[in-house]
Amino acid sequence: MIVERKYYVGYQYIDPGYRIRNSAILGMFEDLAVLHGAMVGEDIRTSDSAWLLTGYLVKIIKRPIFNETVTVRTWSRRTLGFSACREFEIIGEDGQIMVTAMSEWAHVSRDGSGFSKLTPELAAAYDSEPDRTNFPDVRRLPRTRATLDKGENAIASADFTVGRSLIDMNRHLNNVRYIELAEEVLSGNVPEEYSADSFFISYKKEVVYGGTVRCELYETDGEYEIAFVGEDGTLHATVILHK
Repeated sequence: MIVERKYYVGYQYIDPGYRIRNSAILGMFEDLAVLHGAMVGEDIRTSDSAWLLTGYLVKIIKRPIFNETVTVRTWSRRTLGFSACREFEIIGEDGQIMVTAMSEWAHVSRDGSGFSKLTPELAAAYDSEPDRTNFPDVRRLPRTRATLDKGENAIASADFTVGRSLIDMNRHLNNVRYIELAEEVLSGNVPEEYSADSFFISYKKEVVYGGTVRCELYETDGEYEIAFVGEDGTLHATVILHK
């Protein structure tokens, strides 16, 4: 099953170069994943189960710009036990693929009891398409991503407290906000016009409402790495922006 929706790239979605922001791309993906769930019986308002995002791999072939109307698509690549792989793509007005993405999710019970195995009926409803993929060589996203001597060799860092504007319905730091906070730490350390055309996010542990997280920026020859570290030293997430 392919779910799609058209989006107008308006003022709220763009950066000073009139290009769509990475956070806007992820926001569109988030919308479609929720829509697909509602279509198969997992409405976020009423369902006893939910999907927790564990990782993204996003590749931007051509970045949409202001005043374009794009088509955003998603489909389930696979479901297996408590987990699923979902892909996305953004199609331009000329029919060409502009953005591709692969994501992984964990299926959990809304009552806090932990993982929730998909029933055969629910798995069938998602109607996975294992042969439809833009990532034929990527079977699974990396489970972990080590940071570079955490805290010692960071070229910049910033602390953020998770207030009302940053949370989602679960009262956690919203998944889209991670890329925004990561890009905040880049300020003053990379050219303003820089925008990664390939990035990876690994979500490890939620940051709750009222919590504080330190974003630590590291640099290698090929990428910028931002570690989200809690007050107790817990690694909550890692964002990798490729140069």
